[in-house]
Amino acid sequence: MRGERAGEIHALQDAERQVGSQRIAVGEELERVEDGERRLLSAAFALSATYAGVAGGLLSVVVGFIDPVEFGISASLRQITFIVVGGLGSVAGSVIGAAVLSALPEVLRPVKEYSDIIYTMILLGFLLFVPRGLVTIWTGLLRMLPRASVAAVTEARAK
Repeated sequence: MRGERAGEIHALQDAERQVGSQRIAVGEELERVEDGERRLLSAAFALSATYAGVAGGLLSVVVGFIDPVEFGISASLRQITFIVVGGLGSVAGSVIGAAVLSALPEVLRPVKEYSDIIYTMILLGFLLFVPRGLVTIWTGLLRMLPRASVAAVTEARAK
């Protein structure tokens, strides 16, 4: 997120983390929140609820019906794994995670009863060893490519 409001939202998010680390009761902290901050929190909540509502409406149009089975623990675990594997806090990371793991259900079809365990292992592995997700590896590779190509061009010119 970019812009003035995004910076304010990130500042509020950091403040909530600090409150949690100091073990201040949330009710006490909410009493200290100024009206502007409270309005900003309410606007962020309303915007996220709007996005969720639109996504649910689009899902019902695409699928044709909504079944509670589609929103079970397995589907939630899969979607959280997509986001964590790709990278938390970035849209590109979510897309990368979904693209990388979208074929996994077909691969796991012979051992379908263990698929939740495998997704959990992938999730924990990424949280422990690659906490920022694949998007950081991707952006690191993109940063290295221009340097490598510039170095190759200058070496070719020198010869």
